[in-house]
Formats: sequence, C-alpha cells, structure tokens
Amino acid sequence: MRLFRKTDRIPSARLCGKDYAEAGMYLVTVCTRGLKHWFGEVQEERMVLNAVGKMVEGEIQRTSLLRGNVLVDVWVVMPNHVHMIMEILPVIETDTVETCRRHVSADNPPDLRIPSIQSSSKSPCSRNPFAYHRSGDSIA
Repeated sequence: MRLFRKTDRIPSARLCGKDYAEAGMYLVTVCTRGLKHWFGEVQEERMVLNAVGKMVEGEIQRTSLLRGNVLVDVWVVMPNHVHMIMEILPVIETDTVETCRRHVSADNPPDLRIPSIQSSSKSPCSRNPFAYHRSGDSIA
C-alpha cells in the first residue's frame, strides 16, 4: 500500500490553510481502522447498533454538552463509520473571570478545531478493543 506522508493512505481532504475552528457547518466522516465493523450491523435495511455503536452515539450526543458552541445537527452511525454534520457557532467573548484554582483560565477556551472535537469524542471509545482509522477521516 502506498502511503501519503508515511502515515496516511490517502492525501488529506482538508483545505490547506482553512481554519477548522471558525464558525460554520462541517461534514465529518470517521471510519474504523481497517473498515472493520465495530458499531453494529444492518438488518432488514436498518442499522442495529451494538454496545460499542451505542457508546459512539452517546459520545456524539455529549459533544454539544461538553462544547457549548458545537452542535451535532445530524448523525448516522454505520457498521464501520460515522457521518456527522457539525455546526461550530461563533465564540462569544466574555470578560476575564478570576479563579483561585491553578491552571484554570477563562481566557483559554477548549480547542475548537474539528480534529480536536473528533479526538475528544473518539478518546473514550478508543479505550475499547477497536480503533479509528487515521487518514481521510475528516471532510469539510
């Protein structure tokens, strides 16, 4: 198999120079490594999620709760991949808030780029015996 940049099987579909943290709508597709069917199966033309597929769906639903300016409008979990339409809303500037805790700052919001959002959704699921495919997993 020919590799792109020694790790990816295909060139990135991401636009060069595009800031994927800016407000907008994004189509995101994430595939399992080797396109292995980890999330369930199609039965009688309907997707039936297994326990891992239900966990992935739960993480998608939690994305908007964890990141107030990210909405996952529509998604579908398939046996070996997930499609999502994400909307990143504009960040509303607020005044700085002082805190007595160390390493906490209102000036440093969570990373809002699409790859970071994907990573935070995949991370809890990656503790299970499946892995996501590295390359070509984002299209915007």
